[in-house]
Parts: sequence; structure tokens; C-alpha cells
Amino acid sequence: MKKALLWINLVVLGLLIFSGCSSKKSDRPPTPSTKGHTVKFTVTVIGSVAAPNAGLINLGFGGGDATNPQNSTIRKLNTVVQNNESNLVFNATTFPQGKTTTITIESVVPIFEPVAGLTFGNVSGFTPYTISFKAEIDGQVKTDDENISITAANEYIHTYSYQ
Repeated sequence: MKKALLWINLVVLGLLIFSGCSSKKSDRPPTPSTKGHTVKFTVTVIGSVAAPNAGLINLGFGGGDATNPQNSTIRKLNTVVQNNESNLVFNATTFPQGKTTTITIESVVPIFEPVAGLTFGNVSGFTPYTISFKAEIDGQVKTDDENISITAANEYIHTYSYQ
């Protein structure tokens, strides 16, 4: 179970990391049809898992500046601008066990091809925990998953791409 989650997490995180990278061919300014999007992601975790099992939770947020592909300062985390961080990645250490933690990720520039990859897992014998994920793109709620119980039998593994 843990190995399967690890492999899924590695694939999702690899996709997110490479979605924010660009080659010389794609360094052209975006066309007007790729103007980018304002983005706000909100993740709340109630409970979480113990720190030694941090790999059971993996979140990644990717995309690029729609007007300047070389710019890597494109988001803020809980109102603090994340300089030179085109991709943000988190694990269970962001969400301490036994507490309620909310993180909010917002764009500071229009984002081209925003992506959110989320893996919340659990194993038999661990205390269940609850998650909520909300994605607002251009001011409209596109994903609103609330109060999902994460148990050994109920994982949450999703990759969302907002074009």
C-alpha cells in the first residue's frame, strides 16, 4: 500500500515539476488565447498523519507565468509571496497531526496551465483525518471537495488541470 502511494506520488510530482519547466521553444510569449488565469487554491486538513509517515500526503501546484515564461515568482502562500518558486510542493509535515491547518495558494500573476496534484492516503491502524480542497479559477469555483474522510479504504488522489 505504501509503495503504491509512493509511486503514484512520484509520478504526480514529476508531472507537476516538469509542467513548470520550459524549453527554448516554449519561451515565446503566449498568444492572446493563453492569457493565463488568476488562481486560488485552499487546502484544509483536520488531523493528518504522524510526521514519520509524511509520504502519505503529497501536494504539488504547478504552472507558469502567462506573460513572462522566465518569471518564477508567480504565487503567494498564505499571503506571503514565494520568490523564485514556480512549483510548490508539500507533504504531511505541513499539516501537523492532531491540528487543523489551512493553506491558501494564490497567483500574483496570470498563470498559464495551472495544475494541482493532491494525494491524501492513510493505512490500516492510523487515525482517519479529514480534508477539503477548493480551487477558484478566474474568480469561479471549479473544484469544491469538502470534509472528505481519509481512511485506509478511502484515499483522495487527484490531478486537476485548469486550462
